[in-house]
Amino acid sequence: MDNASSLASRVKKTDAREIESFYQQYYEHYVRALDKGEQADRAQLGKAYQTAGVLFEVLCAVNKTEKVEEVAPEKELSNVHFYEQIIAAAKDVQAKKEIYAPYNILPLDSAGASQSIMQLEENKAAVAALRNTRGLNWPASFEQQRQKAGELDLLDWLRAMFGFQACLDDRAVDAFMNKLFKNYKTWCKYLGRKHSLRLPQGQEEVQQRKILYMGLYLLIWGEAANVRFMPECLCYIFHNMAYELHGLLAGNVSIVTGENIKPSYGGDNESFLRKVITPIYRVIDREAKKSKNGKAPHSAWCNYDDLNEYFWSSDCFSLGWPMRDDGDFFKSTRDKTQGSTGKSYFVETRTFWHIFRSFDRLWTFFILALQAMVIIAWSDISLLDIFQRDVLYNLSSIFITAALLRFLQSMTFLPDSWNSTAQA
Repeated sequence: MDNASSLASRVKKTDAREIESFYQQYYEHYVRALDKGEQADRAQLGKAYQTAGVLFEVLCAVNKTEKVEEVAPEKELSNVHFYEQIIAAAKDVQAKKEIYAPYNILPLDSAGASQSIMQLEENKAAVAALRNTRGLNWPASFEQQRQKAGELDLLDWLRAMFGFQACLDDRAVDAFMNKLFKNYKTWCKYLGRKHSLRLPQGQEEVQQRKILYMGLYLLIWGEAANVRFMPECLCYIFHNMAYELHGLLAGNVSIVTGENIKPSYGGDNESFLRKVITPIYRVIDREAKKSKNGKAPHSAWCNYDDLNEYFWSSDCFSLGWPMRDDGDFFKSTRDKTQGSTGKSYFVETRTFWHIFRSFDRLWTFFILALQAMVIIAWSDISLLDIFQRDVLYNLSSIFITAALLRFLQSMTFLPDSWNSTAQA
């Protein structure tokens, strides 16, 4: 009976009141107590404030309003004081959430400056280089957010200028290649183009520019989604955006408008995802649908490698920047009844000859082994006599046969290459 009576007094009349009571108890008895500890765990504090923020959002949703104070009933003074405490707690949680931001390796927020790891000279130098935004002009639309967020870094400037998302999945960064620009420089060399990694003269500016280039490539790769399976396509995107970045930092003036150069796809939130990645992804999606779940002939549709082959040709620069909707790469997105000109990029053709070409080493081994056995049988000798001079001289003819087979194998590439070029 005592438990039943006490439970009835503790249970609130509505879900909203129950959540309000739980939120206040969580804040008073856990969050504040954890914060006041002498050796508070920073990671645990961050999780506690993040959880408290989610609880407040749930409380707002249950009350069907964005602010708790708007639904607070005008009752006795004690109830009003109760809701004022909740509002004060919510404001404190919101402020502390920004201070105790989650981090991966180094705490770069204001609360992490006092951490022991941040007192190391190499970490101080890394943070100083990342926050060196001197000489960079911030867009006017970002000024209010800049004042609210406090000290920003070079990646924040790239996000503001090119419209990247504020947060990315950590797995995208974890998969970052060790040699970031190796493939990009190889691509530029293959196409006979000068790369866009242009560095200034001053040492501080060089360090800043390198971090900006690396950050730009990371942001492109992070939002590329399935386009990551087309590395040369990413090289094309980075090549043009890095050129625009150089123009921004150098203060170049547009010949057409007479104003400073601005990014072609910047200015709006998530504009890079909507205007650059999405059109390319639509091409991939429509080509995948043409496969009819693998039932259609391979020559009737393009896979990732086929589409990526387009960017191994200097013709890819005919797309321009910003990319033209009527470019050759996007022609496959049109319905054939509207006058499509068909595929304009590499198409891999599959025939039964691929059985011989794909297993050429196996067929070569069989032919050479047969030739060696015929020579030994024709010489009418035992296996113990194969090291005789005349026998070895005859057996050495298999090397001539091997060279001839390799020549014939390389000639099998010509018909497929000719057909692929004709289809393009």
